[in-house]
Amino acid sequence: MKKVLSLVLSLVMLLSLVVPVSAEGTYPGSGNLADKTAAFTIEADETTLYDNGGEQIVKFHIYAESVDNVPIRAFQFTLEPSANLTLATELAENSSFSYGYMNTDTLIKSTTNVDGMYSRFEYTPGSRYFGAAGTDEDKGITARTEVMTIMGKVNGVGEYTLSMTGVVAGNGDAPDKVTQKFTSTVAGATVTVKPENERPQPNLSLTLSKSNVKVGDTFTATLSNKGMNIISIIAQMRFNKDVLEVVSITENEGYTNLASGAKTAVITTVADANDRGVVGISVAKTEETTYPVKDIVTVTFKAKVAGEGWFELYESTDGTDGCESDISGGAVTVEAAAVTGVTVTAYSESLASSYSVNGQTVTVTYDKPCKVGYLGSDGKYVAISAVASGSSYAFTAPDGVTEVVLVIKGDVDKNDSVGSSDKSVLARSLLPSTHKFYKELGVVESFALDLDDNGVIGSSDKSLLARSMLPSTHRFYKALTW
Repeated sequence: MKKVLSLVLSLVMLLSLVVPVSAEGTYPGSGNLADKTAAFTIEADETTLYDNGGEQIVKFHIYAESVDNVPIRAFQFTLEPSANLTLATELAENSSFSYGYMNTDTLIKSTTNVDGMYSRFEYTPGSRYFGAAGTDEDKGITARTEVMTIMGKVNGVGEYTLSMTGVVAGNGDAPDKVTQKFTSTVAGATVTVKPENERPQPNLSLTLSKSNVKVGDTFTATLSNKGMNIISIIAQMRFNKDVLEVVSITENEGYTNLASGAKTAVITTVADANDRGVVGISVAKTEETTYPVKDIVTVTFKAKVAGEGWFELYESTDGTDGCESDISGGAVTVEAAAVTGVTVTAYSESLASSYSVNGQTVTVTYDKPCKVGYLGSDGKYVAISAVASGSSYAFTAPDGVTEVVLVIKGDVDKNDSVGSSDKSVLARSLLPSTHKFYKELGVVESFALDLDDNGVIGSSDKSLLARSMLPSTHRFYKALTW
């Protein structure tokens, strides 16, 4: 009880030491701490917003720092919002519009956290008062530390500010020890809400040479800039790497202009673009430069599989015409390539958009090992060897073959995966034909389950299928291969 009373009296003592001054600026110190500075800073996640016709939420971060590295053993402040700024009144765990304490393991001392700094660490929403006290003599904030966050609501065009009043940082946690205080500085935060029509417009645009292509076709995406005055630029042309791949990146006059005299100028390589699904450009100069309308880069893409080849365009530019935007860059619809050679029958349906045909060659792009085969004179399918080609595999049928089948290895039930059902079917096919559970395999089923490609379903296939279904960490695990 004495300890709690001591903490309360300590905070009252701090209040008595407050010198009424501006909410933004400096609070004089006293005693041996008068030449030491405690800095209190408020920062907003976003300092510029654009009116959307309704309320918007901003999060403010509140920091304390002992500039001279002398521990702040007790401190207090009262948050001072502008009249048009509404602050949250509920703790973070209870509301999506909230305030919360930060770095609690370091700052808050309790029976379960005896190494914390402050026994008293609390914000009161009604009065907007925050107080921290109750430290051991050698404890207290020194380095810049985030104390709390609090959300605020803004509504309409104007400026919204959050600052502090009644700021005191002291040297003790009991009345007979709070005799000196730091010189405290306060830096508040201002959020400006501008009319929507003042929102900076993107400097960059993306032009696609085609809107519809077939698998195997190529097209270009050209990144251009409007006339702009900027210091630096980060641009990202994001694309659906599951459907498209970069073939080449050509630097145009616009990139030459940007890179000329730049402190740094970086452009993505083809390999990195395909790995990340992003063609990136980063250029920084030391002074603002005026750029005319130009094409920056032209990227040649190849359609890998059928699907939507979407694009997104991100821009972050600094300067008079600076803008941060993340917009759609359009899309190219990729259709399955027209059959120009052998006819392919795919089992299952998911494979229908995963292959292309060029003459006698079937190129398959799929995430599971597949087989391609043609019907032999004995009525069984003959497997065609797979040849790796980047992330795809090519199967070339002999001259004279006009029809082939495409199957997923081991997927006899055509559900796009290899599992217990397939294992059961294989096992039943190996039973005596007179057994009540015997299952006779069709010619396509036999082809899918002939994992060793010897033309016969047997114990070797059963073993390969079983091993492929073990956990990958098992010593007998063996993945099926193309």
